[in-house]
Amino acid sequence: MPAVPVLIHGKTYSINCADGEQERIKKLSDFVNEKIASILPSCRSANEATILSFSLLAIADEMFQIRHYVQQMEQKWQNMPAAVENTKMVMPEPIVQQQYIRTFHLDTETQSKILELMEGIKTLRQDMEQVVSS
Repeated sequence: MPAVPVLIHGKTYSINCADGEQERIKKLSDFVNEKIASILPSCRSANEATILSFSLLAIADEMFQIRHYVQQMEQKWQNMPAAVENTKMVMPEPIVQQQYIRTFHLDTETQSKILELMEGIKTLRQDMEQVVSS
């Protein structure tokens, strides 16, 4: 198990890690140092423990925001099949679409544009179905 020397807030630490994880550990220490550097201007007179504590809070806050975002995306993903199903109910078959649009007595060009948009929506729905089913 290799030991990686990392510098955090001016102190060198030796971190044991799995083989192949050395670069990741270095990137993590760089990230921690960036957070410390962002905190320093607001607490210049604070001691090291306070600076590190505030830096940890900033990292924890960022992590919680990311977790919240991931949870929102997971919820949207879980609702995706229902959204795809709803588009099926809203979008009638092409022949019905054409007959329905004609009832509005629109000019041919406008009817064509509406049908083209509806075809695009149908294609999008099919793409969504493929994503959901995979």
